[in-house]
Parts: sequence; C-alpha cells; structure tokens
Amino acid sequence: MSGRRQNPVPAGSPRASQIYRRLYTRRQILKAGALGTAGLLVGACGEDETPATTAAPATTAAPATTAAPARRTVPVLFDYGYAGIPGSMGQFWEEVTTRAAAEGIDVEGTEVALEDLAIRIEAAHAAQAGPSIETFYANYSTYEFLEQGAIQPLDPLVGGDTEIDHWLFTSQRFNGMQYNSPLLAEISMLVANRDIFNNAGVDLPDRFASWDDMISALQKVKAAGDVPVIIGSADGFNSEKWVMASEMGFLDRTTDLTEWNLGLRSIDEPLASGWIDNIAQLRADQLINDDADKITEHQALERFTAGEGAMMMLYPGAVFALEEGQFDVVGYWQGPGAASAPMAVAGSGMVVTTFAEDAQAAGDLIAFLHRPDQLKLFNEVTSELPCDDRFDASGLGTLASRTWGLITDPNLPEPFWVHDFMHYDVIFSIIYPLGQEAVAGTPPDELRQKYNEQMEAWREGNEEAMGRVQGFYDAATA
Repeated sequence: MSGRRQNPVPAGSPRASQIYRRLYTRRQILKAGALGTAGLLVGACGEDETPATTAAPATTAAPATTAAPARRTVPVLFDYGYAGIPGSMGQFWEEVTTRAAAEGIDVEGTEVALEDLAIRIEAAHAAQAGPSIETFYANYSTYEFLEQGAIQPLDPLVGGDTEIDHWLFTSQRFNGMQYNSPLLAEISMLVANRDIFNNAGVDLPDRFASWDDMISALQKVKAAGDVPVIIGSADGFNSEKWVMASEMGFLDRTTDLTEWNLGLRSIDEPLASGWIDNIAQLRADQLINDDADKITEHQALERFTAGEGAMMMLYPGAVFALEEGQFDVVGYWQGPGAASAPMAVAGSGMVVTTFAEDAQAAGDLIAFLHRPDQLKLFNEVTSELPCDDRFDASGLGTLASRTWGLITDPNLPEPFWVHDFMHYDVIFSIIYPLGQEAVAGTPPDELRQKYNEQMEAWREGNEEAMGRVQGFYDAATA
C-alpha cells in the first residue's frame, strides 16, 4: 500500500487488536453508554464540567508577505481521535492549523476525549457560547441541535450549491439547507475473504445481484467446508450493521424508516422487518458461526482477519489494513428498493454554531478543508476517505480504491447511514437488542411481534420525542 500512509501499523503488533483501537466510533460510544450519553444530546442545560482536553499545537505563523492577510480566529472543538491511525487526527488538525494560518485564519483547536464530546457540546449550546465549529456526525442529533437554535445553515457561509454540490454523503438536509459539512466517510462495508470464495468455486462480483444470489454463493462456501459469514453480536455492534444493510435494500427513500418510526408504515413491510427474515435465514441455514451471539465484534474481527469466515461486515479501519489479494470489498447485495446502495456511509463532519463570533471565518475554514490539497492531506495522514468528489483517489491502496469506487459510482444509489433517519433512542434501546436476538435464533414471527409491540410502546410513551421525530421528518422532506 505504498504511498497511502504516513503512519503505518507498527511492525509486530497484533493486526486486529491494533485495528480495533480505532474502531470504537461515536455511534458505539453512544450505545455503550447505556443511553446516558445519547440522552445528553436532547438538551442538557447544566454547567460545563470542563473535561480534560488537549489544546492543539500553537498556530504556526504564515510566511512573510508584502501584504499580510487580515487575521481571523476560528475556535474548533473536535474529537476525531476515534478515526484514523491512532493519533493521526491530532496530526491532521496540527497541519491544518499551520496551513490555514497562511491564509489569515487562526485555528484555535481543542481536542476532546470522545466520551466527553456530548457534554462539551451541550454545555456550549445551553450557554450559547463556545466554539465556532464543532465536529459531529450527521444523524438525528443534527436536527436536535437545530431545534436548540445552536447551529446555523452552511449554505451562505461556504458559497451555496457551487461548493456543497461537491460534498459527498449529504443526505440530511433540513428545509433545503445543509447544516453539517462532511469530512470523514464513516463506512459500514461488506468484506470477503477471496481465498475462501475461490476455494468454493465462487467468482466474487462487484456486488451480488440479489439477496438470493448471495445466499447461493454462501451455500457453496458452506458445502466446501468453510464458515460463510462470521458475526460477533454479543455487544450488538456487528448485528446492527447487518440490520442496516438489510434495511437499506428495501428503502426507496432515506426517510422511509422515519415513517416507520412515526408509525406510518406497517411492521409487515420489508423496510420495517425484512432484516429479521434475512438474519433468521443466515442462522437457520447455518451460514454464520455457531457462537455468533456469544462473541463480540472484536473477537469476530480477530478470527476473520486470521482467515476464518468468508465474509464479515466491517468498518474501513479494519478493511484498509487487511492483506490485499486475500481480502476484497464487496458491495451490499442489490435489493428491490430504489435507495439500495452498495454500502452504508455517513459524512461525519462539522457544524457551525449560532454563537460563533466570526461565522464567515468558520465557513471559509470549512471550504478550505474541502480543497483538493486538504482532502489529500486528510487521507495521507489519517488513511481515512474524505467526503468530496474533488479528492484525487489515484494514490489509494487497492482495498481503499475499490471502496471509493463503489461509494462514488454515479450508476449506483448514493450511500447514506440508514439509522441516521430514526430517533437514536429507538436505535439503541430497541434495534440493537433485537438484532442480537435475531442472531441468537429468536423465531422471526416472535421477533416481529416483539419489535412491533416495542415500537408501539415507545411511540405512546414518548410524546415529546415523537413530536421532534415528526419535526425531523417534515424538515428532511421539505
């Protein structure tokens, strides 16, 4: 993978363990916090507890010129430490600080521990004072921030559609405006062990033509004596990925699941419960490892990277470090839905606060970060994929290049993060545990009934949250 990384995985370190150090994403932190952290995203109003932070390195002065640009300051709160090679996000922001200074923008960066991010953001929103830019991913929380009056549209700050049309994975717009600028492509992808498929006599396609075609291929793998799919659902993370991939295949619009959240769609529709039948089939046909419900995603990852299992659902940090030639990236199977994309991708990015002292400077910094040179820097330092069609992907390694090709193919539906369109409480308190039950073998009819009952109870018992979900839907479809 020459030319792709500045910070390779240290020689001799356990590959999967090294990889997993950066797999614990913001979404997983929210779930792991037993909904406590997620609750902070709904409007906390307590005082800032001032968690420990690490200030970004001092700004490097711009080279002397005959006419120095006017100085503008942009305070930035970021946590991006979960992504990239460990420590690389801090390195990225250090270099951005230097480069932006040369153009008259002084970046005052504060790197926050991942588990403290929600506390810091909500404290700033409650006080209406704090950073000009906050890093966050574009899920339902973005709408909550908008309802708090804490963030402002980016369109007038970055040059409107002339700039935004280059951004990728911007599926969440509210009242026609863009509130989150994507930078990091957070991806859930399907990865295949090419050696195992070759042994079964299966030629891997770019993506399987249908769920049934994929099942047929996996049956051949099983007949050849190998484990077709490896899953580790004891912590719920890997099973949730399979739920998302299955849901996406049945969706015609990103907001179809919001309609299910609101009770406008039936449990009998595949978009609501088709994932139950898919996972049940994997289990009933013995196409997954026998202990799938007893091991964690990390343990499954260790076994998959060691050569067990023909297929696993992974994040890109685990994928791009795999042995090229043995492993390959395969698009999700083609489903009947018009929005059936080859992967689930979220544009984790930045919001500009309404209390920013110089909002235009913040907008200019965001536009600066989307320039080709900065996109290249982002990838070279972190190994992650950026979210802009101006990115020069020619230097990517084979697996990253294949991933980029699938998620930017103009002939395929644009990827999005499926569960960004449901209330996060529903995701973490209902879908995560039910996904685990599906993997464990709960009968589909029983699970479908339980899912419907739990959703009905949630809707009836959360009137205020339901009102906000309706607001989200109205703004997202305006």
